[in-house]
Parts: sequence; C-alpha cells; structure tokens
Amino acid sequence: MCTDEAAPLPSLVARRAIVLFLADDGAEHATKSTAFLDHVARHGCSAGVAASSDDDADSEAVVEDAALRSFLGLADAGASPSLKQYHVPHVLLTTKASISPEVHDGALCEHVALDDLPARTRAAASEPTRNLTLVYMDRADYTPALDATLLALVQEQPTTFFGVLQETPTLTLPSDRRLEARTLFPLPKQSWAKVHNTYRTDALESQRALVYCFYAHDQVRPDTLERFEPSTMLAHGGYGILQAHAALKEIAFRLGFAPKYGA
Repeated sequence: MCTDEAAPLPSLVARRAIVLFLADDGAEHATKSTAFLDHVARHGCSAGVAASSDDDADSEAVVEDAALRSFLGLADAGASPSLKQYHVPHVLLTTKASISPEVHDGALCEHVALDDLPARTRAAASEPTRNLTLVYMDRADYTPALDATLLALVQEQPTTFFGVLQETPTLTLPSDRRLEARTLFPLPKQSWAKVHNTYRTDALESQRALVYCFYAHDQVRPDTLERFEPSTMLAHGGYGILQAHAALKEIAFRLGFAPKYGA
C-alpha cells in the first residue's frame, strides 16, 4: 500500500497581477529593451483585443484614453463592471500628463514621474494582499529600467499573473473570413463578440485593435511565438480575439474576484 501523499496542486488564484498597458500613436520609436515583453509573449499566450473606437468623442484626452476605458469597462452603452465594482484592490500608475475623468471614476489613479516608475511599480507589486498593479504609459516612454524591473518581478514572483496590452493603430484585427476559408460550413457566431447578451455586428476592421499577451507560471499554454511582435501576435496568437472588458474580467477571475469568463 502506497503511503506517499500526493503533492498539493498549486493554487489557481494568483497572488497578484501586474499589467502593463502601452498607448501607441503609431509613430516609429527607437528600439529599446523589450526583454520583459518578449518573455511574456514567448512563455505566455497572445490574443487580439477589440476595443471601442470613440472616434466621435469631444475631448482629446477621452479619445486618447478610449482603449484604456474599454479595458476598464467604462466605454460603450451598458458599460461593464470597473475595477472598483469588482472590488479588486488596485492602483493605476501612469506617467501621462492627462487622464480623462471617466478613468479617474473607474480606477484609483496615481501620477508617477517616469524616473520613479520602476521603484513605484516594485513597491505596488510588494503589497501583502491580492491586488492588481496597472501601469499605463506611452509606448515611446517605456524604459530599459522599467523593463528590467518587470523582468525581475517575473523571476521573483512565480504566483503573479503578468499581462501586456499595446495599442496597434496601424494594424487591424484579423477578419473572421480567415476562418471561413478553412471549413466547408458557415462560421457560427463567435462567443467573443457577445456583449451583455447581444452580439456585436460592427466589422472587426472598424474596431480599435490591441495586442495582449499574458503569463502565469504553469497556468497557461504557450504560443509558438518568439518575441513581442504585434502583427505576429494578431495572426498567430492562440487566444484568438476577445473584448477589452473581458480581458479585465479574466484578470479579476485570476485574482479570485470574478466568476470565470467564457468556457
């Protein structure tokens, strides 16, 4: 009779989550250190994210924050629960000079000087309670110092969920027609397009596109990607497409604050 006890399974609830959200205006930027981004893309799973466009918004700040507000559940009619409504302990660290009032209403925001961001991110990621640290900044401002800090946190915190979102203003989400060509049968309605029990009917190409990759030690199925490259992630990401607010809900689920989204 075997008396050896099986080793306990690791908890599926993350100790904390650290998410980097990069705003991108589409301009060319000098190549900087991307070791953290590449690590998450290489060892994690990638997806395309559909966000509200808000092209007719009145305020320039609102237009700039449109993708972030979609992620936070603050855009479109019948907005989804925000971080405050999920009751997730969190902080949104940003280097951006202006943030729309809606973002302040939906999340606890803190403006941080660029040089102070690595240390402040590490401090926020060291809080003893389950929490989310969301870092929101321009892609052009992403520094080697912050990259090194985030990469070190990946190595130091195996129970932390890590995510990276980046706007892709020069790219569009892959059309469902690419899937229709692979089957003899009509493509059914896709679950990712369902929002508040209603399927979106606007074309994928008309929606603001982001790329998203995420990593949690021993809890994700890695793609076959080698680095953080948006066009490749959109074309070959194993997680397909999801709505921006659904990405937040999945993070809340990983932290134990929301029921599972989808299957």
